[in-house]
Amino acid sequence: MTKKLVDKQVRINLFPFKESPFLLEAFKVAAEEQGWEDSEITLVSNQTKGLTLEGKYEVLLRYCHAFAEESEFTQEDVYFMLMHLDCEGHYIGQKPIQDWDEYDWSNYRSLKRKATTRIRRVFALFVSSVRQEDKYEVESPPSTFYETHEEALEAVPAGRESEINIYPLWIKE
Repeated sequence: MTKKLVDKQVRINLFPFKESPFLLEAFKVAAEEQGWEDSEITLVSNQTKGLTLEGKYEVLLRYCHAFAEESEFTQEDVYFMLMHLDCEGHYIGQKPIQDWDEYDWSNYRSLKRKATTRIRRVFALFVSSVRQEDKYEVESPPSTFYETHEEALEAVPAGRESEINIYPLWIKE
């Protein structure tokens, strides 16, 4: 594993650029907009030289903090992920998300990478009567899943926005 040379993170979701030749450019633009020095951007950029897109993505991901990590999952989602990893006793399941520091986020990302080899996080549409805490126990589970919250929002029929809830789910593959 490549050593992290800059102790900063860019707030960006790189997933849409994962297989794009613009992956590094997207990272650079976000880093610059968020006040990174040119020398810091160059250090990170140099770590990706000669790597495949997948390799570049893995390196850059270590420098990213996606917006979704703070706002689109719950403590229940963390428990669910830990349960599927047979790590229910892991400290991160007991610590409230709002109290997480960089070490906790790093542990979460590591566990998430491990978990996503067997399960993945998606978004689904539910009728408004379904509460977030009941999303895994509905009688008719959703059959269509979306990779991002934005994709799920686009799938909500016009005029029915008040009738639909969008929740993140962990599903087995």
